[in-house]
This record gives sequence, structure tokens and C-alpha cells, in this order.
Amino acid sequence: MENNIGIKIKDLRLKNKLSQKELCGNFMDRSLLSKIETNVLEPSIAQLKYISNKLCVPISYFFTDLDYNNHLEPDLYSISYLSEMYLSEEYLKIIKKFEIDFESFNKIEDFNKYFYLGMSYYRINYDNDSIKLLRKYINTYEKCNNTIQEANVINFANALNALCKIMLKNSNYIKAEHYLLIGKKYLLDYKKSDSFINFVIHNNLGFVFNNLNKFSNTIALLEGFTTLNNNICYNQIMPHIHWSLNIAYYNIGDYKNSIKHIKKSIYLFKYIDNNEELGRCYMSYINTLRYCKEFNKAFDLIKNYEQDFSDNESMLCKLSLQKIILSFNLNNYEEALNACSKLSYDKLDKKYKMDYCFVLGHIYFLKKKFTKAKNYLKKCEKYYTSENYTYDLILLYEDLYIITQEEKYFDKLNYFKNKHGRRNLLI
Repeated sequence: MENNIGIKIKDLRLKNKLSQKELCGNFMDRSLLSKIETNVLEPSIAQLKYISNKLCVPISYFFTDLDYNNHLEPDLYSISYLSEMYLSEEYLKIIKKFEIDFESFNKIEDFNKYFYLGMSYYRINYDNDSIKLLRKYINTYEKCNNTIQEANVINFANALNALCKIMLKNSNYIKAEHYLLIGKKYLLDYKKSDSFINFVIHNNLGFVFNNLNKFSNTIALLEGFTTLNNNICYNQIMPHIHWSLNIAYYNIGDYKNSIKHIKKSIYLFKYIDNNEELGRCYMSYINTLRYCKEFNKAFDLIKNYEQDFSDNESMLCKLSLQKIILSFNLNNYEEALNACSKLSYDKLDKKYKMDYCFVLGHIYFLKKKFTKAKNYLKKCEKYYTSENYTYDLILLYEDLYIITQEEKYFDKLNYFKNKHGRRNLLI
């Protein structure tokens, strides 16, 4: 079945004698509704919920050929009813229903049943069950003809993105990249570049490329994507895309573009009032200034941010650690050591705890307090390896080899000297 959601919205709006402005109310912009009604853009789930409530039909109306004017009783085992439950976020209801009566589930002929059940498991973090069903959905989709594929490509891309997110939980970036590239290809083939899921997949690909140290891939992908789609802005996604570009650029030493993109990310996070991600962006901005040795600007930013987050103890701890790292980069080791003694370590999250240990480990090494140095450096070794912080690991293994004279540290030192990785503390 062709995707005529926009046409159905328009027809039903006109039947209800509503103008676009009346349907939009204060919830959405009229120009956005116009693009939805002409199938230029696909509505989000939140928008569909709003529109279906205003037009007095269930969400499933927009995905089926049923005439709801006939007031038909829903078929509790139809694909349309399954779709409606999923869009209403009744994931446990879907799972419970078909775990109890799997025979009825098998009788549903539409292969999208695997999507809705698999995604329901995904939403409640039952990853193994989700993987089996979503892979079955993907394999079935790829055997379908072009007409069926085109009609279901959005679900297909969402399934691939869900599998990618599951792979990322185990840091399986290669498999995550594989799923995302398939989704990207099909969305392009079926001309869905304006869709929300296409933006999500490009954003996640940028994240994966950065974690695989494919920084040039991130830049080529996302610079081209933002240029082609500069008239479309999904506010939830675009700040993350600019953030990925910030990380990619500073890892190749292009600090001008790195700063340009982190400023855009900060602006957009402010616009959508996402203070948690805004705080993380501020950290990235400070790091970028460190990498290009703009230390005074970095200290000034920290001072401004301390005022902005004066009532956020967690953020203040992170900013204090940033000052410690700046002192460390400037070789002001006594100042850094003194600040570490005043820091509330327990209030830091894992990454910042590891950075704290690295700083103390190297300072104690320089002070020839080797037992303390070794203990702190060993604490962050595993995490830094998992994050591929190559520059920091080289120094870490130099210190550990000198302290212990163990060959395993000498081997690891040479390994990371010949490996490309990501920047973290060292500049």
C-alpha cells in the first residue's frame, strides 16, 4: 500500500471543515502541516497523535485503507490494530498479547508483525528477543518487490537503527555501521531523504565513524548531508550532528571548523532547552580550545559556565576537573594536584573519574611516587583502551613501563604508537 498519510490528513481535515491553522492550533506550524499534507515530510509519532486526536480517528487510520466512518470493531489480531498499539506505546500489551496467543500472531500475513513485536521488545530493552524478530523482519523485507519495499522503507530503516543501537551497547561499532549503511542506502533509493529516520541514521553514522576513528568519513557524510538538507531542521537531531562534526574536526586538527560546529550545537541545544546535552557541549567546547592551545579563552569559558550552572553541583564538579586538566596541560602540576584534593570525586561520572585518575597517575609518576602512580594509571587503563584514547595511552604505558619494567607495557606502548586514535586529555 502506498504511503498516503499526508493526503489522508488533508482529506479528513477538509471533511471536518477545518483550516490548516485551526488543525495546527499552538502545537505545530502551518507550513509544517502543509509539507506533511503534500507528502514532502512525514509526521512524527507525536504529530500523528495530535492530528488523530484533533480529527477523532485512531492513529491506525493513516496506515490502513479502512473507512472509520463505518465504525468497524477492531480486529484484535490485525496488523492495523498491532500498529495502533505500537504507536500508542503499548509495548507490554503487544508482547503479553502475542506471548499468550502466538498462534494468532502467526496467522497475521503482513510481515510488519515482526517489526512491531521486535520493536516492542527493543523499547523495553529485551535485546535478544528484539534482535531475532528484527532480523527476521529485515530478511523478509529484502526479499520483497520494490513496491512493498517502498511502502515499508521507514519501518525497515527504524528496525536497522534499533539493531544498531543494540550493537552500540556492546561497543560493536563495525556491526552498527553495517546496519546503518544499509538503512541509508534504502532511504536514498526510495527518496526518503527528508524523513526523520534518515536524519537519525546520518547522526548515528557520524557517531559510529568517530568511534571507529573514521573522522574524514564523518566530515564527508555530515557536511554533505547538512548542505543538502539546510532547509530542514529536526531540532532533536541537528545539534548532535554538529557535535559529531566538532569531534571529527578537532581530531584531525581543524580547530576553526571544530569551533564553528560546537557553537552551532550549543545554540541548538539552548533553543530546545536541553540543559543536560548543553552541559556536555560546553565540555567539548572547552576541550576544543585546549587542543588549539587557547587556554585563556578556555579558563574564561569555565568562569562563565560556573555562573550559569551555579546551582548544578554535578556540572560544577566537571568544570572544576576541566580547570585541573588545563593546569595539567600547562604543566602546572602542583596547582592541579591541589585542586584534585578539593574535588568531589564521587560526584563525577565514569569518564571524568577516569580522567581524574589519569591526571593524578602521571603527576605522581613525575613526583616519583610510583606506587600511587601505578594504582591510578591502572584504574583508567581499561576505559581509555575501550575509548581508543591513543595519545593518552602512549603516555600511560610509558609511565607504567618505566615503573614496572614489564615487557607487556612496552609492547602496548609500541602498539599504540602505531595506531590512530581519538583525542582526550593530551594535546
